[in-house]
Amino acid sequence: MSNIFKSLALAASLLAAPAIALADAGFEPGSTVPVVSGPGTFLTGASFAYSYTTAVNGFDANGTVTPVVGSSMGIFSADGDETAPYVIDFSFAPTNAGDSLYLGLVAADALPGVADDYYVLEVSDSTGVYYTDTIYASSLVAAGGFYPFSGWFEYKLGEGTTSIKISLFNQFDAIEPPTLLVDYYNSPVTVAVPEAETTALALAGLGVVGFVASRRRRLAA
Repeated sequence: MSNIFKSLALAASLLAAPAIALADAGFEPGSTVPVVSGPGTFLTGASFAYSYTTAVNGFDANGTVTPVVGSSMGIFSADGDETAPYVIDFSFAPTNAGDSLYLGLVAADALPGVADDYYVLEVSDSTGVYYTDTIYASSLVAAGGFYPFSGWFEYKLGEGTTSIKISLFNQFDAIEPPTLLVDYYNSPVTVAVPEAETTALALAGLGVVGFVASRRRRLAA
């Protein structure tokens, strides 16, 4: 009987290997849309184009931003003259090690203390908020010019992260409301998928088990 159990164990191990990796980039068609509150607009898209002329120094700046991963990204625009932040909440199953959140701020209001658009990021796990970050539009101003797009910031999420909250602030004007670009990368998850050769070997093993069991029953009779 022990030989039969050994054969079954071998067949089970063969069916469980090898494995493939599955990955899903955020905001792709059919993906879950985060909860959004406050005045603003949420879209998904393959690109975002901007064109700004600053009122203070007359710098012209324009360009197009594309997703970091996949073919689509989240586009969150704060609309109009606002006193409340535009809040984006992501709630999901605990993350895997290696998951990444990408954020990019597009804004023209970059006068510290006067009209400085910004976002605040809060990342939480089961114990509460464990990471925060704030990016201001004023950080996009350099001595040689003005850069409305911050570039992509990558935030490596800790394993077990369950919530991400982003607050986008438009500082009281309706001239150039800020836009927050969001992309997300789920690290590969290993899923066992048998190959054809493995399946054939496993079935052969099960056949041997059946033959041995049948032969023992005949001998016992």
